[in-house]
Amino acid sequence: MMKRLPFAQATLPLMLTLLLLGGCGHKEAKDTQVAAKVNGEEITVSQVNFALSRLGQQIPQDKLQQVSNQALNSIINQTLLEQAAVKDKLDRDPTVLQAIEAAKLQILAQAYAEKQTSSTAKPTDADISQYYNDHPDLFAQRKIYKLQELQIQAKPEQVDSIKQQLTSTGNMGDFVNWLKSQNIPFQGGETVQAAEQIPLPLLERLSKLNPGQAALVDNNGTLLVIVVAAAQPQPVTLEQAKAQITAFLTNQARQKAVADLVKQLKDSGKIEYLGQFADAGKAAETAPAADQGTAPAPAAAPSPADVSPAQNSGQQPANDVSAPDSALQKGAAGLK
Repeated sequence: MMKRLPFAQATLPLMLTLLLLGGCGHKEAKDTQVAAKVNGEEITVSQVNFALSRLGQQIPQDKLQQVSNQALNSIINQTLLEQAAVKDKLDRDPTVLQAIEAAKLQILAQAYAEKQTSSTAKPTDADISQYYNDHPDLFAQRKIYKLQELQIQAKPEQVDSIKQQLTSTGNMGDFVNWLKSQNIPFQGGETVQAAEQIPLPLLERLSKLNPGQAALVDNNGTLLVIVVAAAQPQPVTLEQAKAQITAFLTNQARQKAVADLVKQLKDSGKIEYLGQFADAGKAAETAPAADQGTAPAPAAAPSPADVSPAQNSGQQPANDVSAPDSALQKGAAGLK
């Protein structure tokens, strides 16, 4: 009897495309054929085909046998490890059993969600154009940003004084010295990011700043001062962005469809929260909407490393920043 492959962390693809082994000079293989035996345990062509389908890409015909061989060898390695694990009785280990059940839960839930949302309508050309026009900062007015940042770990009682000091200080150098004098931990660094790599709510703020101006972000006590040191225009056309916008809107529509499906199942089902989780249901009802996150990356857009004159410098150690340049010095005065 064929054993199920231990794909514990796998996610089910949207569509499992059957890729038959074959090619010039080779007889078409059937799924029931045996590809290899490992200590007497059969590995079938069906298992190899399934592994190929999980690659998520079309394999050129002249490379199919080579990739199939690699997939088979990967399955053999997994099977050897699985056999050793069973011999070591790890298949009875409570932690392993929990992991298997968690994987089964994830796979079945995702499979059902994908089945029920497979007919979700794709965005029209009008939808794509509207998204493009509604987000000029991502496309027509797209920029590559050189950002200088201070991440401040503040206690709740320090937040107001830090904000006041930041807005009243003439330059960032003096502000950094003040943080040191107050023994307030912080990290400084410089990054180069394209518009689509920045969370949309933050991008809306940064796009309105001139070089030298700064934005202040308060994230539950962690204060982030972001100075726009430079912004280099790198626009993207509708044609360049079309494929990515299509994928983004399609995924967005499916996420909404899944959310609606879950709500429908909740409304028709019976859920009881018990013990220490008695209030978990209330938390689920009041949970904020998911963050918009980052935007679809334009297909033909150059990467930040290709277009920016600056290189990423990473983060400086806590309580230490390199000497601020003129843009950073003007940051506090230009706080927005």
